[in-house]
Amino acid sequence: MYRLDPPVVNQDHSTPLHLASQAGDVESVALLLQDKADVNAKADGELTSLHLASWHGHLEVATLLLGNSADVDARTEKQATPLHLASQHGHLDMAKLLLENSADINAKTNNQLTPLHMASLSGDFRMAMFLLEKNAQVDARTKTEHFTPLHMASQNGHLEVAILLLKKGADVDAKTDATEFTPMHLASISGNCAMADLLLQYKATVDAKSKGQFTPLHVASARGHLEVARLLLESGAVVNSNSERKYTPLHTASDHGHLEFVTLLLNNGADVNARTDNLWTPLHFASFQGHLEIATLLIVHNADVFSKTNEQSTPFDLACAQGHHLIANLLEHKRSMIAGN
Repeated sequence: MYRLDPPVVNQDHSTPLHLASQAGDVESVALLLQDKADVNAKADGELTSLHLASWHGHLEVATLLLGNSADVDARTEKQATPLHLASQHGHLDMAKLLLENSADINAKTNNQLTPLHMASLSGDFRMAMFLLEKNAQVDARTKTEHFTPLHMASQNGHLEVAILLLKKGADVDAKTDATEFTPMHLASISGNCAMADLLLQYKATVDAKSKGQFTPLHVASARGHLEVARLLLESGAVVNSNSERKYTPLHTASDHGHLEFVTLLLNNGADVNARTDNLWTPLHFASFQGHLEIATLLIVHNADVFSKTNEQSTPFDLACAQGHHLIANLLEHKRSMIAGN
C-alpha cells in the first residue's frame, strides 16, 4: 500500500537521457548532457532522469545529472522525490549525495510519506539512522492512516529500526487515524512478542484503546497470539477490559476458536460469564461457532448454560440453530444435571 511502484519507462515517452540514466550508462549520460539534453525532462509518471538513477542506485550518473542542474527535489506524479526512491531501496550513498545537494529530507508524497517512512517500511536500519542524524522528522504522519515511521516498523517487525526511532524520541503511543491503533496494537496483531516487549520497555500503554475501545489484548485474542498475550498480562493488561460493545478478550478468543488463549485468560481471572451489549457470554460465542473444546472448558469454569441473549437465546438454542449437535448435547446434559440437583 505504501511502497512506490517501480518506474517503467516507455521508450515512446522518454528521452535517451532517461534510458541511459536508468541503465547506469555513465558514458552515454555524459555525452547526452554535453549535447545539451534536457536534464529535467519528464517521462511517464513524471519521472526525471535523476529519479531513475536514484531508484537504481547509479551514483555516477546521479552525480553527473546534479552537476548539470538536475532538480534534486523533482516530483513524480505521486509526488515522490529522488530521495524517496533512494530511501526505499537502501541506496545510502545515493541518499548522502542527494542531501549534499540540498534535497528536502522531509519531502512528502501525495500520501505524505517521507523518506524516513520509506526506510522504516523497508526495515533499513542504516538508512533510517542516517536520515535521523540529518534531522528527519521522527513522528511524521502519512495522510490516509496517520502512520508514523514507528507504526510501520512495529507492523512489519523491524525491531532495530523501532529501537532507533524510540531512542530518537518517537511517540510510543501515537495513534493511527481510522482505527486509532498504537504501535502496540500493531505489534499485537502481528504477534511480534519482541516488538511488543520493546514498546513496553519504552512505556507503551498496555491497555491503549483503539476505535471501538479495543486493547492490544483484544486484538491479540482475535489472532490467537499467545506469547504476546502472556507478555501483556504480565505487564498489567486488564484481562476483563471492555470494548465499546462490552466485548472482553475472552469473548473474542471464544468467538475465534483459540483454545489455548481461552485457557490463558481463564487462568488469569477472565470473567467466564461476561456479557456483551447484546448479552452474549463467551459460551454463546463458542456454541454459535461450534467450538466444542472451548465450550467444554467454559462449562468446567462454571459458565452459565442458562444465560440468555437480548433475543432470549441460550447457548443451547444457538448450538441447535447452527447444527452443532455435540455442543447441544453437552449443554443439554449440563442443564439436566443442574435441574436434577
